[in-house]
Amino acid sequence: VEDRLARRLVFKSEAEIEDKYLDDERFALTGNDMWLRVRDGNFELKVPMEVDETAGKEIDRYYEINNTDEIMDQLSKVFPSLQASEGTLEEKLKSCGCVPFCHIVSKRKKFVDPQRSITVDLDKVVYPPSFAYCIGEVEVMAEDKSRVAEAEEKINVFMRDMQINSQKAALGKVLAFLLSQRPEHFEFLQESLGRKYPKLLKFKREQ
Repeated sequence: VEDRLARRLVFKSEAEIEDKYLDDERFALTGNDMWLRVRDGNFELKVPMEVDETAGKEIDRYYEINNTDEIMDQLSKVFPSLQASEGTLEEKLKSCGCVPFCHIVSKRKKFVDPQRSITVDLDKVVYPPSFAYCIGEVEVMAEDKSRVAEAEEKINVFMRDMQINSQKAALGKVLAFLLSQRPEHFEFLQESLGRKYPKLLKFKREQ
């Protein structure tokens, strides 16, 4: 796949990315499909976008939030005491029992299709050494909710053009990490998110 991308897309960059994902012992964030991380020292949050029940299950749809105040507003829905606590966001989260559960370092190659405004990231996990995983992500940013269907169609056409099977179930690297390294967390997410994301139910940890 990488060779195919290199022939047809524009290579943009290569970098090493360090991610730490946070949650509490009840899995209060991930159980609500909220993904809080510290990427290279900066907090980022992904929250699910409300879509019609008939929408395809192959494409993930999230709002990506980078503003600290907006992140606080979203997290306060899960941790009501967060706003009242003092300190940095990291200190506030720790006081709520929200601490890192996943630490991943990846080497990322980024390709772009400038004509269609499509970005493709190829990630190879290099840490922890016990977790070897490679994954690709096709991304189109929608300016607002009204443009989501258009963005999804761009992705579907791109996948067909590149002869990539979008129906084949694959886990993102965090979910794959949980399946491999923290199976009890993964099983909890199968129960809490399996109806929304049926592909989760297809995976079982190898003994």
